[in-house]
Amino acid sequence: MLIVAGICLQIPVWAQGNSTSSPYSRYGYGMLADQSSAMGHAMGGIGYGLRNSNQINTMNPASYSAVDSLTFLFDMGVDFKISWMKEGVNKQKDYNGDLKNINMLFPIAKNFAFSAGFIPFSYVGYQYGIQYDSQTQAQTNYSGNGGFHQVYGGLAYKYGNFSVGTNIGYLFGDLEHYTYTYPQGGSTGVYQDSIKVRAHDFIYTIGAQQKIVLPDNKHLVLGAAYTPKLKMTAKGTETRWIGSEKIRDTITSANEFDLAQKLGVGVSFVSNKWTVGADVQWENWADAKINNQTDSLNNRLRYGVGAEMIPNARSRNFFGRTKYRFGGYYTNSYITTDAGSTYDEFGLSVGLGMPVYNKSVLHVSFDYVNIMPSIKNTLSENYFKITLNYTFNETWFRKWRIQ
Repeated sequence: MLIVAGICLQIPVWAQGNSTSSPYSRYGYGMLADQSSAMGHAMGGIGYGLRNSNQINTMNPASYSAVDSLTFLFDMGVDFKISWMKEGVNKQKDYNGDLKNINMLFPIAKNFAFSAGFIPFSYVGYQYGIQYDSQTQAQTNYSGNGGFHQVYGGLAYKYGNFSVGTNIGYLFGDLEHYTYTYPQGGSTGVYQDSIKVRAHDFIYTIGAQQKIVLPDNKHLVLGAAYTPKLKMTAKGTETRWIGSEKIRDTITSANEFDLAQKLGVGVSFVSNKWTVGADVQWENWADAKINNQTDSLNNRLRYGVGAEMIPNARSRNFFGRTKYRFGGYYTNSYITTDAGSTYDEFGLSVGLGMPVYNKSVLHVSFDYVNIMPSIKNTLSENYFKITLNYTFNETWFRKWRIQ
């Protein structure tokens, strides 16, 4: 537990990492994070209908009750990303990486399980320009960083084949956006505009899962999870400079900053060798306000499908016990740019769950994502991402008998 505590103390430092370089993260709350488990991430980012005793699935807290009564799970993940961006004839390549998650899960009583940890919510990170004004010949650069993260505690209860659960989290973070306008011929009289938003509040998710037993040791899992709309406690600061002279410094704390209500449903089919699942997720961003405004946000739908295959879970052969995963997803953007553009996002993933020691598993997944704008010749993105998770699985609650 000392190791776990030490890692958790480093969360504020790691949370400052740069997980994106997308100019689209300038809008809304940035690029929304994938919150699926290591298993679900490689299966198209699904999770509402996944129920596995060896995985920590924060997408649906009802899944926590699947953990074995003698098991302690600890999971930590990181990701590395290469992005290719194109707008007209302009091209750019960037490298990013960050902490993905830190989670733990263990039983606390008969049919009850508890989970706690750290998961990201959104990422902001970009730097782009230069735009020339045809009349003044001024050039403008844009940059930004930040994002939101969540520290949570979750509880689940199982009654027969039905489970319910909830996550209660503390969401916090900062968003920083900068605009620098340079006059023609030098840096004298540079116009600077910085907007900083600091927000925090409590957020909760409720979930349920129903297991349906089928013949031949197979079963279905039906799952759903709901997160209500959240009005965050937020403070915004806007500062403007011309050269070294501050011309405006405004602090706004009354404006509304909302997070959308979210509903996700999913189903999975499980046999001795296969787990196949699908998810649909809806987010009502059109009714959420950012700085008292709603006209730049759109409702978001995400569809995901995926599968996992294990040749022989009891095999002594390493490759026989390795889990092979693949999946894909589609989602539309929840933001609209200043130019009126939205985008569609498509992703494909493959991965491995490799046994390491006892029941512990090293997960590796590879993702390809394509972001296509609705307006021709505006910004398109492609990126390739590698995600590594290690799930430590140990028997902590066994009662020893003295002979």
